[in-house]
Amino acid sequence: RGVKTLDFAGSQEVVYERSDWPLARLQDYFKNDTLALIGYGSQGHGQGLNARDNGLNVIVGVRENSESWKQAQEDGWV
Repeated sequence: RGVKTLDFAGSQEVVYERSDWPLARLQDYFKNDTLALIGYGSQGHGQGLNARDNGLNVIVGVRENSESWKQAQEDGWV
C-alpha cells in the first residue's frame, strides 16, 4: 500500500499514508488506550478534536482557569 521508506537528511524513515490506517484499524489499535494531550494550544486543539471526533479516548491537561482551560471548556472537554 502506501508504506514507504524515505531518506530524511541521511536517516531512513518509514512513512505511512492515510490508506495504511483506515479508521476502523486505528480505533481497534487504540481501543484500550487513552491519549493524553498536555496543553491546548493550536496543535493540541486541532489534534485533540480530531482524535476525539474519530472515536479515540482523549484527555486534555491544562491549568485550571487559564485561557486554554476556557477554550477546552468551550470545546466540551471539561
